[in-house]
Amino acid sequence: MKILFVISSLGTGGSERVLVTLANYLVKKYEITIVLLSTDTIFYDIDSNVKVISLNLSKSAKSFIDGLSNNFNRIKVLSKTIKKENPDIIISFLTRTNILSIVASKLVGKKIIVSERSNYNFLKSKVWRFLRRAVYPFADGLIVQSKYDKSKYDFHKNCQIIYNPLFIKNSKKNNFFKKKHIILGVGRIDYNKGFDRLLKAYSTIDTDWKLIIVGEGEERKNLQDLIKKLNLENKVFLIGRKKILKIIIEGHLFLYYLQEWKVFPTFWLKLWDMAVPVLHLIA
Repeated sequence: MKILFVISSLGTGGSERVLVTLANYLVKKYEITIVLLSTDTIFYDIDSNVKVISLNLSKSAKSFIDGLSNNFNRIKVLSKTIKKENPDIIISFLTRTNILSIVASKLVGKKIIVSERSNYNFLKSKVWRFLRRAVYPFADGLIVQSKYDKSKYDFHKNCQIIYNPLFIKNSKKNNFFKKKHIILGVGRIDYNKGFDRLLKAYSTIDTDWKLIIVGEGEERKNLQDLIKKLNLENKVFLIGRKKILKIIIEGHLFLYYLQEWKVFPTFWLKLWDMAVPVLHLIA
């Protein structure tokens, strides 16, 4: 059996981690191919038996027409790739990639399962919301992560809940009292993550705990300006993309801050297994 995964990229992120986890596990029994719409750097370790194809289709749009043209081209190239690879089943991750993958797969007569990784309400674009409602019913299966989201996708006849995986056999427990006093924030630094609110809340407390934010994104400069405005240069640090579990296991961090719009974050599972206290910001 040949399985083809489709995702925009394999940078940092919970969705990317889940896909790689599945691919590395399934390749022991099946032929696995991962198709990336972009050519971004791959963050997670992938089994050498997994075939990875980068399509270099991440061109940004300068107008609505430009965006429409880009997406038609993505569907065209993706459908050709699917036809060439000839998988038995396609599994796509993330809403916009899912929509493009459904169209591309049906153009070449292939079955597809799409996986939603965020809260149903996360998608703000009216155009993409319309396309999701119109195109998703053509998918052969839809995976969501909560009962709430399943209720929202009542227009799909084969919607199932599958929670994020956790492999615990190699887990390392965290000794809470031996860790340094550090608050860890993790995620893409963009508008919907709520890091600005974290900084403002943190600035109101008198503490010797340091705040470390792991991740990159378009809001980095705004966060840096906010850190300076709040006089937190010696207490808050933006350290970019890092192997977070490695940092925790080596004994530096013990508190995790989670941002908004996540359904059931993959990193929660690992942190709980390691006895790391979790603080969740409710949007």
